[in-house]
Amino acid sequence: MVPTTNPALFFATSPPIPALEAPFGWQLPTINPMLAPAPHLASPRSPETARLEFLSTRAILSVGMQLGPRRMEIARMIVSDLHMHNGYWCLKVLRKGNKEGREVINPETERRIRKYLELAGHIEDTDGPMFRPTRKNHVKGTEDMRRHLAPKTINRVIQHWCKVAIGIASGFSAHSMRATFATRALNNGADLVNVKNALGHADVSTTLIYDHRADDPDQAASSFAKY
Repeated sequence: MVPTTNPALFFATSPPIPALEAPFGWQLPTINPMLAPAPHLASPRSPETARLEFLSTRAILSVGMQLGPRRMEIARMIVSDLHMHNGYWCLKVLRKGNKEGREVINPETERRIRKYLELAGHIEDTDGPMFRPTRKNHVKGTEDMRRHLAPKTINRVIQHWCKVAIGIASGFSAHSMRATFATRALNNGADLVNVKNALGHADVSTTLIYDHRADDPDQAASSFAKY
């Protein structure tokens, strides 16, 4: 049975190989990136390309579900957006209206971004796009590999891996990662204003859409009125 929480969450907290296990205790089958076809790619892949695509996907999903940026914000990140600030690894996020934000990230997210960048070979290209195509296509104007992923590709990434992992793709999008981040952070006790700032919301009322703690009987006011 699939948990009510976004089942794609396991990608943010699981190893690439051999087994993927969700944090809520339900076990998923082993996913070998060599056997799972990449989204929107039908031709055979080399082992190196398959590994790179898997690490890229894992890094994207880790950013999405442990930080909650919009798909456009993920797509236009550059390598130098990953940086150390006051002893913590952070990501710069270029938000709506070109407003810059800086958010502390989970150490595991930093490690997964770095592993992807190291294998991709552009970790020193600090002004270049962070997430890039993993191989060339034949569409005119897209031959340059030093370019940002299209935002719609972020959608295809999560839809594809939800399909591979749990057999469900419809109903998921890049926004599913954002909603999962907000809901999980609030359920685990994060401050509402901090979650609002991480999401880049202008008003806290927007963030409250993701606050489902009132649906938990254990969090009902009557549970705290003890005599």
